[in-house]
Amino acid sequence: LASQQHQLHQQHQHRRPHHQQQQDGSSGYLLHQPPVVRSDQLLGLDDPANSVRQSLQLFPEGFAFSGILLFGPPGSGKSALVNSLIASMFGRFTIFAVSAGELTASSHIRSLFSEAAAASTDRPVVVSIDAVDSICRSDCLKLAFRKELDRKSARVVVLASTNLPWELDMSVLRHFERR
Repeated sequence: LASQQHQLHQQHQHRRPHHQQQQDGSSGYLLHQPPVVRSDQLLGLDDPANSVRQSLQLFPEGFAFSGILLFGPPGSGKSALVNSLIASMFGRFTIFAVSAGELTASSHIRSLFSEAAAASTDRPVVVSIDAVDSICRSDCLKLAFRKELDRKSARVVVLASTNLPWELDMSVLRHFERR
């Protein structure tokens, strides 16, 4: 049993990219190294991975969209797919990665998007948000999130995932043209 718990803990550690706190006072959501993804975590995800990769290859020059939403039941591979995409885009995009549970105040959301906008002057930016539905459970956070989505830079795309797409209201869903 202890061996199984250790194995589950190790798998959880590799599911989501880790961010580092910055000395300059920034939010720390900017990724400094790509996540580690094992090939066995991506079995059966070729079609969704290729679809998202094709969309991102066109971004931002050839295709204007603001977001991609991945949804499905727990354990369907959304986090592994996001980590794989982030690892493959690491040199071409500036990547900000966050779990929505870390965005506990409107100021966190504003800070994330203002840092993404500032970084987008150098190269395109992907803001990856895991469990985006948890933002929509709070009216205050949902309002801040919608405002940031409405005014975000054209060179910033949001790659979000959720187990509960029905928790996202239409004002948020309209920003995710690719689902």
